[in-house]
Amino acid sequence: MKNKYKLILAAITTLFGVVSIANPIITNAGDNDKVGQSNYLPATKYWSVNDDVESFYTSTSSGSVKGLKGDELLEKLAEILEDNHKYYNTYGELRSGMAYSDEDPNDPSKIIYFYSGVSASNNWGSGSIYNREHVWCKANSGELFKSIGNDGRGAGADIHHLRPEDAEVNSSRSNFRFANLNGSGTELKYNNQGIDCYINSNSRTFDPRDSVKGDCARILMYMYTHYSTEVSENSDRSGYTDSSTVSKSGALDITNMVYTSSGTKQAAWDLLVEWNELDPVDEFEMNRNDYCTAVTGVRNPFIDHPEFASMIWDKSYTGNGALNDEGENETPTPDPEEPSVDPTPTPDPEEPEVTTKAYTLITDVNQLKVGSKVVIAAANSNYAMSTSQVNTYYRGATSITKNGDGTLGELSSSVQEFVLENGVNSGTYSFFTGSNYIAATSSSYNNLQTENTKTGNSSFKVTISNGT
Repeated sequence: MKNKYKLILAAITTLFGVVSIANPIITNAGDNDKVGQSNYLPATKYWSVNDDVESFYTSTSSGSVKGLKGDELLEKLAEILEDNHKYYNTYGELRSGMAYSDEDPNDPSKIIYFYSGVSASNNWGSGSIYNREHVWCKANSGELFKSIGNDGRGAGADIHHLRPEDAEVNSSRSNFRFANLNGSGTELKYNNQGIDCYINSNSRTFDPRDSVKGDCARILMYMYTHYSTEVSENSDRSGYTDSSTVSKSGALDITNMVYTSSGTKQAAWDLLVEWNELDPVDEFEMNRNDYCTAVTGVRNPFIDHPEFASMIWDKSYTGNGALNDEGENETPTPDPEEPSVDPTPTPDPEEPEVTTKAYTLITDVNQLKVGSKVVIAAANSNYAMSTSQVNTYYRGATSITKNGDGTLGELSSSVQEFVLENGVNSGTYSFFTGSNYIAATSSSYNNLQTENTKTGNSSFKVTISNGT
């Protein structure tokens, strides 16, 4: 049965109430399978755009990371990851799952290869076209996932860990350790074009392009935190047998994956912290983290909070603990030479543009007026639909403020405002962004995309659900 979209519809009016958009009318909805793919991993079970990322780190049964740093933060993150990893996918499922996790945002029929950065067909081709690349190489994992078949689960199959890569590039990359080669060595090529990745066959080292150095670092940090027995929290899983609900841990040593001249663990972590800062988290990485969380129930904390890396592994770090802003627990002393409050504050030019339109809730569907502006917000959390399309599955979400009187606070420019139009079917409405329409793309998974021309896919029946 198709799930209902439980949403609040807020319009410029003095009315208030809660609206739900029931089963959208769907005509000629497209095939949701990727090219050459079937039985793809469902990404709706453990995560939705309305979920609060911060609650993963502060409001789980495992406790909170707030205020922690160093080994205390590392151990707490390991506990949270273990307790919240609800589903361990199989290695075989990644043959199709990568068509979604690494989807090219500009072309859903393609994926982005990890090291080479190439947009290429998502057709698996039995592994002859692209490989499932273990960023933490199998040969360097001890015995944890040195050999893994399509039914295998756990560290060697974790969708957060593996990335797609061209078979030839992946073969040349081999199991060489990560290192800074500074443009020396042999440049790897895709279709005879250099891809700014280098190997040194003598030292057996590999230097990825700068724009994925941070991605590599954050994956290695996730793997170590979640699966290494060097983290005390993981030590009791060393004798486990991998299944869909539990995973084995093992002797993952960071020096087996990172080469430095000194060869120490601290030097390896220093390099990864450097890469984490050199290549910040981007939108593609964040969207991928959301998809992988929807599949597994667990997040990569170093994507959500890249500052955790320095808090744990930078021995010179002296700042606040996790999720504590600088000065959060301090009482500032006003400068006696200056007024304690600026009576005419100047807006920060870096702040997002806001609008002060009076958006209030709707109580009667008959009060919806074609031509009025509306926003769509979650019924039970402080999020509204954003201007971004996350991926094939869903639109993005952005924070809003709900006032006690049923109105919304100021909206940032990232909130999507729609113009309400009549749908193509009698009694339906369409939501126009100014350039395209929100559209349902599947009869099974409530996927939301956009389309340039109004059709039955972008025509919705709207009903009131008694304030719930």
